[in-house]
Amino acid sequence: MKKKRWLDGVLYVGFAFYILLLLRVVVFKYVMPWGLLSEERYFSRTVNLVPFSDVINGNFTTLDIYGNILIFLPLGIYFSVFFSKAKVYVNLLKVILVSLTIELLQYILAIGAADTTDIITNTAGGLAGIGIYMGIRLIAKSEAGARTAVTLCSMVTMMFTIIIVSLLFIAN
Repeated sequence: MKKKRWLDGVLYVGFAFYILLLLRVVVFKYVMPWGLLSEERYFSRTVNLVPFSDVINGNFTTLDIYGNILIFLPLGIYFSVFFSKAKVYVNLLKVILVSLTIELLQYILAIGAADTTDIITNTAGGLAGIGIYMGIRLIAKSEAGARTAVTLCSMVTMMFTIIIVSLLFIAN
């Protein structure tokens, strides 16, 4: 029983770390939360309702597309772990809701562009995460085994990220 509580604790810490990273990388990439009230901060309030218009116009980087997919991939995995009894489409709807919330926050706080392309690529990342979890579940042959595998991967990824960010902080 103690092992399960310890693993659950690590899983929740990993999820909290991921959410903070998601907020920093996606929502607060230009302005930190404490800078929102500053008059000298970055202001941008735009809406793009045409999916992939930046791609069509050649005004994008591959990080715009693949970065969104990669950063939302863990969300699909975590939702699949936390809501393992839910249908795939329910967890996918939760990913879409988080993505819509982020886009609305960017617009309301004037800290970025609300973009349909982002919603689509974020959703694709979440869907890929759900698929990866389903693969892990098949390999592990049990819900508990899949949860343990995700927890361990979460812990290793979190430690790796902390090391990389620390090294970058020290180097600058």
